[in-house]
Amino acid sequence: MVNILTYLTALLLVSVAYAQQVSVTVTNLPESCPVKTTVGDVVKVHYTGTLKDGREFDSSVKRKEPIEFQIGAGRVIPGWEQGLLDMCVGEKRTLVIPPELAYGDRAVGPIPANSVLNFDVELVAITQSAKDAPPTPTSVNTVAPSGSLFSISNIGALIIMGGFIYVVYYVLINKPEIDIKGPKIKSEKNQERDRVKRRR
Repeated sequence: MVNILTYLTALLLVSVAYAQQVSVTVTNLPESCPVKTTVGDVVKVHYTGTLKDGREFDSSVKRKEPIEFQIGAGRVIPGWEQGLLDMCVGEKRTLVIPPELAYGDRAVGPIPANSVLNFDVELVAITQSAKDAPPTPTSVNTVAPSGSLFSISNIGALIIMGGFIYVVYYVLINKPEIDIKGPKIKSEKNQERDRVKRRR
């Protein structure tokens, strides 16, 4: 029973880690918003990235060149794609991204391992909508953020939570009857002895 409880606890902890979310704060919302971003859109985004202590590690604003990528294609870190969904052109947001949705335990350039990242982002343009954009092969980019339902992190969370629920149901609720000792099989000699005893 102790082993089962240990297993369930481990499953729960892993699923919590996978279920990390980006904190999104809208800092500027345009009056008109006819179209919002969705998975598959090709977008242009300006950003400034800082560490938890306020140190800046990158900025497209200073380069005067927004980054362009397709949402959901794995070109940026998971926290970006999660934090840039349902966004209007001209909208500005502050994203606080946990390490699990950024670079995890890897150090990347000036970004230490296990860093919480802050991004001030602005959606400059949706250059191609999802229905018009060709599918892009998924790849891993070390520049910036996959937060759709079908991202690897969310699929992992769903699988782990499903396993956790199944184990809880099977072990704690359904309570199958298990004969730990196994079936009692008598040898032919013992069976003959029992028959002789019954005759007496």
